[in-house]
Amino acid sequence: MTKRHDDRAGQHILLTALGAQSRMTRYSLNGVSAEAELTPLALLQCLPELDRPNRVVALVTSGAKSSTWKTFSESVQSLVGIEAELVEIPDGRNAEEIRQIIERAAKAFGDDVHLTLDVTQGFRHFPFVLYALALYLTSLRGITLRGAYYGMLEGPDDPKPIVDLKPLLELPEWFHAVRVFRETGSVKSLAKTIQRTKEENSTSAAVDTIVASIEELSFAYESAIPLELAEASRAVSSELSGGFPESVSSTIPLSAQLSALLNDTCRTFRNDRSSLQTELTGKQTHWKSIILLDQDELKNEAKLIDLYLSRDQLPLALGLMREWVVSYLIFRSGASESWLDNSWGGARSSAERSLGALAAIQRDREGRRASGITLDDNQKAWAEFWNRLTELRNELHHHGMKKPVVVSRPPNMKKVLAFWNSLKAFDASAPDLPALGGSHGNLLLTALGTTPGVLFSALKNAPGVTRCIVICSEQSRLTIESAAGEAGFSGKIKPIQMADPHGGYPEEEKMSFEAESKRWLLESDSVLVNLTGGTTLMGMAVQNLADAARSLNRDCRRFVLVDRRPPDQQRSHPFEKGEVRWLDTPLEITDADD
Repeated sequence: MTKRHDDRAGQHILLTALGAQSRMTRYSLNGVSAEAELTPLALLQCLPELDRPNRVVALVTSGAKSSTWKTFSESVQSLVGIEAELVEIPDGRNAEEIRQIIERAAKAFGDDVHLTLDVTQGFRHFPFVLYALALYLTSLRGITLRGAYYGMLEGPDDPKPIVDLKPLLELPEWFHAVRVFRETGSVKSLAKTIQRTKEENSTSAAVDTIVASIEELSFAYESAIPLELAEASRAVSSELSGGFPESVSSTIPLSAQLSALLNDTCRTFRNDRSSLQTELTGKQTHWKSIILLDQDELKNEAKLIDLYLSRDQLPLALGLMREWVVSYLIFRSGASESWLDNSWGGARSSAERSLGALAAIQRDREGRRASGITLDDNQKAWAEFWNRLTELRNELHHHGMKKPVVVSRPPNMKKVLAFWNSLKAFDASAPDLPALGGSHGNLLLTALGTTPGVLFSALKNAPGVTRCIVICSEQSRLTIESAAGEAGFSGKIKPIQMADPHGGYPEEEKMSFEAESKRWLLESDSVLVNLTGGTTLMGMAVQNLADAARSLNRDCRRFVLVDRRPPDQQRSHPFEKGEVRWLDTPLEITDADD
């Protein structure tokens, strides 16, 4: 009974092209021989049962249709019980006819089918056409190539060997994988191709280890994580130190050259110093903690950033550049040992807040004008660079989720790269670190209600205070001078009067308070925040100013005061030093009286 192909999954198609001539010939494949007038008929007999197709499609010219098609179709039905399918094609005498051949043949295939190819019959240029067709079907349709066979009719051998040309058809996949690796740094395709070759030809566990290492390398590169990339590069170099295992090297085209290419690439990513440290301590969860930040590390990471830039991989380049600048500031400031500490008080967050504060001041022209803050040329250069870099990075890392259109050549990119080139030079052209604020001692923030003893006690307990901002009412403002005098405070005091300390604290007043205080906040070395005293709204104003100080990267330390005396005694004898309770313990607490 004739078998017709099933349109459902599980199709395995033999595709061949027929010529106008046939002759009875004996063929052999893998020790099995068969006699047939046409090579694909012998192939159907020589293939193992599990590898035989359930569809047969023949590309037939007008000449072949009138000469060999009848013999072929009847023999297919007789041999395997399948009704062969005819696809009429032109002779392929020009580009248009070749295009027609490929398009007509492709229509015979669905997606995700298996293909066995015979390229023996037909005009001499037909193998090239079928080669191109096979590349198209495997690349764009997800079709799996099971084999590509050619019957060597011209040789002296008898029986005539049928040769599997599948490795030749797989060569473009290797070419594509290697080219993608060289041009983009991605080794994902290469890892998949090696793994597929291993599955088809070897059971070596060593290949699995190599593939896993290459996949880690691909992940680290495409994630722009330089320390992991250096470690993954070390692992790949170690696995390929002797080349690919013999079990697969014979099936990998130019395996020695490919191994050398991978090793050379890994050398550009690898930091030999950090790799040596990793090897000495073994593969540990916290292996990064032993890597110190030095100029070599920064230069290696800068090379990686430049590589991303040269490949137009801007999201990776700009994201890593931003982190590199933070590391650069840490290195220049001498805090290299804790360079990976990104906790709130850690080196990374501190450096980032410093740049963020500088950039925020540069953006706030009105605020600078109102507060009298000025930036020197070096501060302006750093602030503009950080603002531009952050904006470009955010546009890409937030995937364009904003109204302005994101373009491939951002207008600020040239200015960012100019500053970047000066930073990575590590020579006299590198800009100085951007100092911001400080040098005016500690600033006390406090509210003052009806009891002047709060200001007195705060001044007595807060160490190193040279300036004081007092949130007050019209009434309590009158007691500031006497409280400061009793405390022996000779520094500057800025009273900020709240219009309605019991009933309202509007946004306009909040912004006014910040503008009035901003310069003093910025110029302080530390801000000591007293949360005791005044009304609830006064306390909110103090907290808002503390938040503003933190946004300027000022060190803020909060405390409360405790006076255990009865209320009447506090009012009659206000100038008694109370107890202090620090909510944020300073690094060194010294009594203000010392």
